[in-house]
Amino acid sequence: MSGRKGAPQLDRWRRSAEFREIARRQCQAMNRKHWEGPRCEAAKKSDGEPCQKPAMTNGRCHLHGGRTPSGDAWHMPRWPNRGAADGMEKLDRKLKDQDRAARKRAKRLAAMTPDERERHENWHKARKPGAAAARQRTRDERRQNTEFRKRSATAPRAPSPELQTINDELANLRQRLAKIQTDKGVFS
Repeated sequence: MSGRKGAPQLDRWRRSAEFREIARRQCQAMNRKHWEGPRCEAAKKSDGEPCQKPAMTNGRCHLHGGRTPSGDAWHMPRWPNRGAADGMEKLDRKLKDQDRAARKRAKRLAAMTPDERERHENWHKARKPGAAAARQRTRDERRQNTEFRKRSATAPRAPSPELQTINDELANLRQRLAKIQTDKGVFS
């Protein structure tokens, strides 16, 4: 197989019945572990059937959102399972990683010129975390408010005939009310 020393003995071992039996048992154990437990129920793109890959703790496989949080929590840190045997070590490592990232971010911001810093802040203002639908709704509201301001800033149009009729009737009613109040006949 290869030119290294001892290779013929290794080749004989790989071809032996004992090696094949060990490999077969290991494959069976891996297959049992793979097919036991909950399954991912996400619809496959190819045929719409359930995925059926082994699911992670959140009920999805690694392809359908098992590793990455979704929705409004997509940008939140993922904390390790505190019930795990190495939970505290993972938590310490996670906190150190976050602290290191914060120091790196602060160093990068301190090195920016005022113009670069302003562009950076404007970029972050335009890209807030959260659900895509909420961001789209905010953009739509901003666009509608801008259009409304533009329309209301233009010169007022002449009132429609219906509005003119209503305004005339309102003026007549106000005159009648003023006459009645000066007579004090009804309200005294």
